[in-house]
Order: sequence, then structure tokens, then C-alpha cells
Amino acid sequence: MDLRAYKGKRICVACSGGEDSVCLLHYLKSREEKDGFFLSAVHVEHGIRGEESKADAAFVAELCKSNEIPLYLYSADCLSLAKSEKISVETAARKARYAAFEKVLRQGKADYIATAHHAGDEAETVLFHLLRGASLTGAGGIKEEREKYIRPFLFYTKAEISEYAKANGLRFRVDKTNFIADTTRNKLRLNALPLLEETVPGASENLTRFAQIARADDEYLYRLAKKLVRVERGNAADHKKAERPTRAFVKIVNGKYAERQKPLFFRACITAMKAAGLTQDYTYAHLCALSELCSKQTGAEVSLPHGVRAKRQYTEIVFFNAGTDKKESENDKKATERATRPFCYGETSLCGVKICITKNRAEAAEFLKREGGSDRQKILYADGEKLSGGVIRFKRTGDAFEKFGGGRKSLKKYLTDKKIPAIERQKIPLICKENEVLAIFGTEISDGVKCTQSTRETAYLAYIAAQP
Repeated sequence: MDLRAYKGKRICVACSGGEDSVCLLHYLKSREEKDGFFLSAVHVEHGIRGEESKADAAFVAELCKSNEIPLYLYSADCLSLAKSEKISVETAARKARYAAFEKVLRQGKADYIATAHHAGDEAETVLFHLLRGASLTGAGGIKEEREKYIRPFLFYTKAEISEYAKANGLRFRVDKTNFIADTTRNKLRLNALPLLEETVPGASENLTRFAQIARADDEYLYRLAKKLVRVERGNAADHKKAERPTRAFVKIVNGKYAERQKPLFFRACITAMKAAGLTQDYTYAHLCALSELCSKQTGAEVSLPHGVRAKRQYTEIVFFNAGTDKKESENDKKATERATRPFCYGETSLCGVKICITKNRAEAAEFLKREGGSDRQKILYADGEKLSGGVIRFKRTGDAFEKFGGGRKSLKKYLTDKKIPAIERQKIPLICKENEVLAIFGTEISDGVKCTQSTRETAYLAYIAAQP
């Protein structure tokens, strides 16, 4: 790892007092002045091994004091945590460690947390994930840098780290529980990996190399998959709200798309789920259920963990938080039902929607270009005198529309036939007289306001949807 990239940054080493983290602390201390970063350390006393845990904390405190390294010391009762949350002690300890790390970052004490993961940990992690049936993402193992966490020793072996400790005369603590094959991780490290290495020399190194290849492939596929996803921060009717539920949409090319291109479709769904707030506890079975949505009719739904739902909407699958989304939609509906503007030429805004009504088509096109609209957005034109006296508003119950060319329908039926998703219909501005819809911006005008030979004034209509 090129530590020069962290010049001016604050790096905090997660130091347990064991050989690996002591070597990392020593190595980074030797590079601190030359590479221009600022070093500190963090230690979490788990309370698992009684007096030995306290001795570990005292050792790290003395080590940091003698080397003039700032130390952030935390303690946790992991035995009680494991019991109360019904998780393993190992999981509780990891949870406590990362809670402390996040606190250091959140309080601005460090820009990065450096952990002493090495090539052996990488091989162990990859093997563990593969045995649990992981996808390519899981097979990618540990990243050298992930968000605010860095692993400077990731490509060094345990033997190389031990040699570094010996060459520099480093003292460290030994956690005897690491040599007891009582957990899955310990069994892999103490039993499985040595046997694999004996059977196939270089097995650990090969697993690490495989992880690097898997990560590169997975990242490439995710970049492709993101092109199928669009994210929307709820309905923007109420701009006073600081937070809005996120909806994410995954495009369906055709009914068999998910079956033929599952690598992209699954990753697109995972990206969308995370955008909607679902970051964990989803399974392969959930992804398969989403795949089946592609061949179902509009309106079909799938329930996902933590209150998130996925719904087929014509050529897309939308992901949303069911409870929050419903409340937001109700609030938006009330706000838009109250909002009106009298018909007039010029530019105006209604519930975050930008509207342009002009007598010059070029002005309408310029409005769309200036506001970031697409060249493909539809500019409508109608008889301006027939629109006079109308109001600009959003859809309401009882609205009716006479299609261009004839044929009367309820507005709801017309928008359904046009395959406009229900959650988008409330955001389309209209020009109406009572419940008679004269124009649906970006979509169509009523037959009653079309231009004829007797038209003296043409009105051009354009709009930009509310920004998330």
C-alpha cells in the first residue's frame, strides 16, 4: 500500500496488542513522518478473558505512551452482549470493536482505521465465504481499502509479519484462545488451511489471488448493473422535509431478462435494495423471487426484510419502504391536491415542479435545456384561448379526459393505459377547468383544445419534474 496517498490524513491503528497489530503500529510509526500522515491507536478491552484482557489493554497503553502515539481506549462487556443479543462471543467482540472504530471516526478523531489483516486472513475469509455458498462478492474477500478502513498488511503473509517482529525485537501479547479450535474461524485457520497447504502447496496464496480476480470481476459487473438502476428520493412535494424515503427502480429489458442475465439483474437489485434502505439480511431466495417478478403482471409484489417491498411497474421493478412510502405518498397527495395556479404565460413552480407556458416553441425548448431536461421531452402545443380560464394543478378524484382525436376516459384510466406508474401520476401537472382535464404536461392535450384553422394564439407547454 502506498501510504503517501494518506498525506495529511489521520490514521488510527486498531491495536489488540497481538503480533500482527503491534507490527502494523510499529511499521506505520516508522512511516509517519516520511509519508506525512498522523498516527494514533484504538484498543477495545472486550472483558472476555478477565485479567488477561485488562493486561492486554495495559500493554497497549504502555506501548503507545512509550512511542508517543495517542490512544483511544474503550471497554465492552461482550459476554453480556452475546447473551442479550443471542449471538456468539466472537460476533459480539467484533461488533464491539467496530462500534468503537465508528465512534472514533464519527467524533473526528481519525480519517481512517487501519487493521492488521494479512494474506492468511484473506485466505481464511475467502474459504469461509466459499464454504457458506457465497456469491462472487463474498468470494472477493477483504478489500485493501473499504470506505474508511485500510489494510496495509493485506498482501503480506503471517510468516513475513513474524519475521518483521523478530527483526525489530518487538514484544507483543499472545491470545491463547486463538490456538483453540473452538470456532469456525479457528478451525479453518488451525486445521483446514494447513491441511490444504500440505495437500496443495501455495493454496493460501492461490486463494488470495482468486479473491483479487473475483473482486475485479465483481466491481466490473456492478458498474454495468448500476446502469439498470435509477434512484428517486421520494415525492418532492414537501420541500421542508429534510429526509424522504428513497425509491429505487430496476429496468427490465424483457420478461426473460432476469433469467438470461442474472449476474447483472441480481446486482442491480442489490444496488436498488441498498438505496431503499435494505443493506443486510436479504438472501438468494429473495433475489430469485425478484427474478420471478419480471415475468409477472404489473402490480405484483415481493416482501423483503425490514419492511422493504418490491413491485412490478410496467418495465421496471420499484423498491420502497412500505410503511414510510405510504405515509409520504399520503402527505404528497394532500399537498398536491391543495396546490393550484391560474393559467398564465411564463414560468412558474408548483410543488417543486417547474412549468413553462409560452407562445414561442423555441422558448419552451430553451427552458428544458436550461433546466436540465432531455431533448426527448415532449413539448405540447394547444389553442391558448381555449386554455384561458383554466388552472394548473395535479390530479384529483373525478378528473376526466377527452383524448386527442376523440374518446373520453377517466384520467386514472387514461394514465393507466399510457403505462404511467401510479407513484408518478401525482407529480404530472395538468391544466383543468373543474374536473375537465385540458392538458397533461409532457403527455397529451385534450381534443377540445387542439389547434385549428381558427386558432389565433398557440400555447407551448413544457415542464421539469420535481427534483429529488
